[in-house]
This record gives sequence, C-alpha cells and structure tokens, in this order.
Amino acid sequence: LFLYDLFFTIGHVVMHKFPPLYRILHARHHEHARVQALDTVRLTFIDGAFDTACSILAVNLFKTHPLTRAVYNVVIIFLLCELHCGFNGPWMLSNLIPFGLVGGSYEHYMHHKTARGHYQKFFTYADRYLIPWGGAIEWLTRSRFERS
Repeated sequence: LFLYDLFFTIGHVVMHKFPPLYRILHARHHEHARVQALDTVRLTFIDGAFDTACSILAVNLFKTHPLTRAVYNVVIIFLLCELHCGFNGPWMLSNLIPFGLVGGSYEHYMHHKTARGHYQKFFTYADRYLIPWGGAIEWLTRSRFERS
C-alpha cells in the first residue's frame, strides 16, 4: 500500500503540475468540486491505466502471494470508497489512525476543491515529503522570466 501510494503520488503531482497532462489525462476526475462516489471511476482511460499500473507495479515488486493480492484489492477498494464518500465521520481511518498518517476524505475533498495539494491517495507521508519536489516541478514549468 505504501509503495503504491508513493508511485501514485509522484504521477499525480506530475499530472497536476503540467497543464497539458492535467487537461488531457486528469481533469475529468475533477469535474466536480464536491467529492462524489462516482469520482472513484470518473477517469480517462490513460488516468485509470496509470492508477492500475502503479498498483500492479507495487504488488509485483514484492512478488506477493495471490491471497495477499486478493486482500490488497479489497483494502484498496475500501480505501477508495472511503476517500470518495464525501463524509468525515469519527469512524474514518483518518480519524482513528493517529499523527495524521492517513489523509482521508476531508483532505481528498480539499484536493478536489482546489486541485492543489493533498496529492497522496491514502497516506500523508508522500505528500508531506514530496512538497519540495512538487515545488521544483512547479518552478521548472514556469517560464524563465517568472523564475527570476
């Protein structure tokens, strides 16, 4: 899960920081500022393939047992449903797991609302530690006149 989250976060930051990629590949997922259950599958083909490839790569790197993969898939589906449910109840993982390690529905809502920050899918470690890298991407995508 952690590795998948890392792969996804890197690609997600790239999609958001490069306007042509965002417009072509990812904007469809952000059609609504309010998070809805259908947003889980409101993806372009390439966006969905990228998401799936991150998951497959993470699982294949560890050469996991088929039963582990099955459990992994169930957990991923649960977490995706929780992210896109539009609620932030006290029973949510983001409110049960301490130290803000899990982003949760509210952070995902803020990402949909602003299309900035909160790029991680499930956990917050990738978003926290990739912010300098995300800033570097933002700097590189500006024109040379804006950089100075």
